[in-house]
Amino acid sequence: SRGNELSEIGNLKKLRKIGVLLPGSEQDINDLRRQISKMARRLRSLSIWITPGTLSDSASLDNAGSDGTLFLRPVYLESLSINGMEKSGLPSWVTADFNNLSKITLCDTHLTAPKLDNVVSNLPHLHCLRLRRKSYTEDGLTFRAGGFKALRFLLLEGADITALTFEENSGHQLEKIFWSMDTAVAAKASAIGIEHLVELKHLIIPEGRSCPL
Repeated sequence: SRGNELSEIGNLKKLRKIGVLLPGSEQDINDLRRQISKMARRLRSLSIWITPGTLSDSASLDNAGSDGTLFLRPVYLESLSINGMEKSGLPSWVTADFNNLSKITLCDTHLTAPKLDNVVSNLPHLHCLRLRRKSYTEDGLTFRAGGFKALRFLLLEGADITALTFEENSGHQLEKIFWSMDTAVAAKASAIGIEHLVELKHLIIPEGRSCPL
């Protein structure tokens, strides 16, 4: 129920996977960040859900908060899921040199296009990307040439993305796209350059939706 309860969990030396649902006050997020730093070298899977309607304007998962504590990055992370950090989005400590990160799931994070292009698309072993409701700030998602080299599965679910664009030599290992959209998005949806995805085996659009390809 509160972030400071994580101090005991952080002492578990064999802990590799942690999932938390907690209020989003500045103190709670600071406590969470301290424990992430404490477990940095052994943490493999991290899932964070913020209780809806509780996120403070000053709360952030970024490297240094108002407490000014030193932060060690969990560079061995393999899976990261964040739901509800809409003010700070993907933490600044997630950078393109996270060589083990293979799965990212975002919801209510307001990921920006520059961070997608400069960080997420350059993760060398990212196999699975799930973008859910209000996870991305733009209505167009572009796969730049040379980006998403290892991506195999893309899920867009409840996101406001109306256009997918695939430049040549992008996402060349992408095998499956699941694109769930409401009626408003479906009316404007398009996928440009999908012919460049030479490994694509499945394009799934739920029944009752349409997408001009």
